[in-house]
Amino acid sequence: MNIQKLKKTKAGAKRKPIVAARRPSRVVKEARSPKAKRPRAQNAVKPLTTRTRETIAQSPPPAKGPSSQTSVPQPVRESSKLTTVLAMLRAPGGTTIADIMKATGWQQHSVRGFFAGVVRKKLKLDLTSDKADGERRYRIGEPSGSK
Repeated sequence: MNIQKLKKTKAGAKRKPIVAARRPSRVVKEARSPKAKRPRAQNAVKPLTTRTRETIAQSPPPAKGPSSQTSVPQPVRESSKLTTVLAMLRAPGGTTIADIMKATGWQQHSVRGFFAGVVRKKLKLDLTSDKADGERRYRIGEPSGSK
């Protein structure tokens, strides 16, 4: 609200308000399409068409637990980033995060997330790290130090 000094006016005289009252806008809403005018059926249940209630009651319930088919792990492509990183980690000298960043194009936090999520949790590999000459090197398997 705008505050201004009051001007001297005669007693009983009406003053005009400083800020005029706003009128509602006269924006015309666009006409809705005929499809939008139809009422929507929320939580509608589709009627049974091909199967009757008796045939549903007679059918056996779905089996719970592992399916009859055994799940076969999918083979990993030879040229994937996963195989590239695992080969670098299996090298005798191990590898650094910077080397993996160059090879894959990932950022540092992505490499660390790959170590924690894929290498350690998903693949359940023993990832160890050694710090030599101020450089941390990661490898899969036993550390090269005398631990």
